[in-house]
Amino acid sequence: RSGRHSDHMNTFAPGKLVVLGEYAVLDGAPAIVAAVDHGVACTYEASPTGQRIETPTHDDRFVRSALRDAPAGTYRFTCSPALTLPAKPGLGGSAAATVAATEMSRVLRGLSTAPDLVHADAARVHFEVQGSGSGIDVAAAAYGGTLRFQQGTSRPVPCPEFVSVYSGQCATTGPRIEA
Repeated sequence: RSGRHSDHMNTFAPGKLVVLGEYAVLDGAPAIVAAVDHGVACTYEASPTGQRIETPTHDDRFVRSALRDAPAGTYRFTCSPALTLPAKPGLGGSAAATVAATEMSRVLRGLSTAPDLVHADAARVHFEVQGSGSGIDVAAAAYGGTLRFQQGTSRPVPCPEFVSVYSGQCATTGPRIEA
């Protein structure tokens, strides 16, 4: 993408599915993560009246931080494609939204959207807002594909196609880490 922008733009960041090591990665162990086709789209429309941010859950903490230096306009975040799963299916929505917002901000400010730069900015924002976590979800959203992730470093790995199935149960990370 070039540094020039129009009055209307879109970005998209994929969600994640941790294939191996979901909780061990928090203690520094390696994990395998795959980007999935369900993610977060950000649409920008220029407006001279300041920033307006719209999210499906009305929680804009992550995206507001990522857009702090972005120009005035309306920023709309949507799940893409729309999900019929529960509100927190574990696909890394906050990380995908942070990456989509970071990429949009960089495009609109005429900065490079190289994955390493988007990842660095988004990982910093996500950690500032969340206060913890491995960053595996941000890496999946920034780089896509299938990655081996350990202690903030990721590299692509070959992975055969697979199908994931929702178990019908939500898992909240905090209580599982405490256990």
